[in-house]
Amino acid sequence: SHLYHLQINIDFKNLDFYKKLLNFFGWSVIFETSDVAGYKSNQSGDLWFCPKTSDVKNNYDSAGVNHISIQVDQMSNIDELAQYLSITEITRHAKTLVRGLCDHHRIPFPEPGTCTAC
Repeated sequence: SHLYHLQINIDFKNLDFYKKLLNFFGWSVIFETSDVAGYKSNQSGDLWFCPKTSDVKNNYDSAGVNHISIQVDQMSNIDELAQYLSITEITRHAKTLVRGLCDHHRIPFPEPGTCTAC
């Protein structure tokens, strides 16, 4: 078995950000209408974006998904992502590049318009 897909409920005004981000990663569109958009990476499960139907905020540390991670092949890909994010509105919300355990690196950031601590 393998992970087939994840559905992510978002504020649909941010869909363009996700479309551009996944295009940057080289993902392709599986299906898209006015109320759903699905993307595939050609290596693993798919991501599907649907409009949120509630304004209830999730707590980062409570039950549910904590974060979603997309792996890239080389450190230069992380540098390219940092550069890409620097030209988007997400820059001021993105945390500094973090060197993690097991020699992985990350650039955590929230959905546009959702960072209450920024």
